[in-house]
Amino acid sequence: MKKLDIHDKESLLDFEKRNRTYFEKFVPSRGNDYYLKNEFKERHKQLLLEQEKNESLFFLIQKRDGTIIGRINVIDIQDQIGEIGYRIGEEFVGGKVASQAVSLLCQQLSDPPFINMLHSLKAKTLVEHIASQRVLEKNHFKKIATEEVTINNQTLNFYIYEYQLL
Repeated sequence: MKKLDIHDKESLLDFEKRNRTYFEKFVPSRGNDYYLKNEFKERHKQLLLEQEKNESLFFLIQKRDGTIIGRINVIDIQDQIGEIGYRIGEEFVGGKVASQAVSLLCQQLSDPPFINMLHSLKAKTLVEHIASQRVLEKNHFKKIATEEVTINNQTLNFYIYEYQLL
């Protein structure tokens, strides 16, 4: 895993475009503007500012040749709690990439320089997304609640998970 930096914007945009249809099976669309080069560049800059302020952490999951195969993030860091999210490119699903990335992230967050930044993680997954639930449970996340959210006039049901880093 590699922490997101300024040089990743083009390859990350390419990854998101290649996997858009697949990702939108599990999460609401980010809209067409998200995939426009200038719009993406601006959003990328905002992510790096969030990361610089320790409000969020963004990591890329890459093959040895640098090809992005997924991403894993910790967002909305407040009071030493952050929300984890991940997405794996369609052609790499089923190869334990997500489970390994979540495990590695939890290990990294338990060590300096992150140890004083976060004490616990939360995660949400659609009730229907069994594979994502398995990833979280395999990594010792505990299901703590359910939540119903309406996005773009669509009602979605989520399970909420929690993981203690300390």
